[in-house]
Amino acid sequence: MMKTVKLSETSSLEICKIIGFAIRSRATVIGYDSVLNYKKHELLILANASLSERTINKLKKLSESKKYVLFLIDNFKMLMLKANINVLGVTNSEMTKRIIYLISNFEGEVNEHRKENTREKIND
Repeated sequence: MMKTVKLSETSSLEICKIIGFAIRSRATVIGYDSVLNYKKHELLILANASLSERTINKLKKLSESKKYVLFLIDNFKMLMLKANINVLGVTNSEMTKRIIYLISNFEGEVNEHRKENTREKIND
């Protein structure tokens, strides 16, 4: 799943806190090359939407092939304290669920991940 979003200030602050916890607990993969070489199962990729087309296409292919969730964020610099980080992966499942929830609720949009969860609850 891939989606381009522009975060509000409140949602970016909440997500920044979660990313801080993820970094402290070593549940992140920082950098484009590290994300491409990540071998484990679950990963939420947050990337700067102003990356080159070629890089974005590679990230799209990676997210489709390994079923990772990819968000391209327009105002990505609000999330990162260091200006040179353009791609970040979060590996902790609880933190990824919370980030997906925050992005979908603050943007006022229902993404595919939430639709699938709703369908599963209705079918149960």
